[in-house]
Amino acid sequence: MATLALILASIICVAICFVLLYSAKGSLEKTRCHMKNMKNLEEALKNQEVIQIIQKMIRDPYMENASTRNQKRKNQKHALLMARLRVLVPDKQTRKKIYGFVKKRT
Repeated sequence: MATLALILASIICVAICFVLLYSAKGSLEKTRCHMKNMKNLEEALKNQEVIQIIQKMIRDPYMENASTRNQKRKNQKHALLMARLRVLVPDKQTRKKIYGFVKKRT
């Protein structure tokens, strides 16, 4: 009887280990993806022109309801900066992180 209980306990422990291993595998994949995105962001931020574009985008934020001529001009400049950033940073996820940062800062 004791042997049967020991075998049953070891089977349960092995099953728990497999569940933990499976969940760790998913977490590892998520971490790898995140690290890849951060590496791409670091590579993009090494370029001084990208940094200047980000600073200009923070200084002149996009106006939602531009009514005056000056606000419309700022929106056009912002659109041009986004186009230049699109050329300099081809990775969509990296640009998305940059846009999120700019949105938080404005």
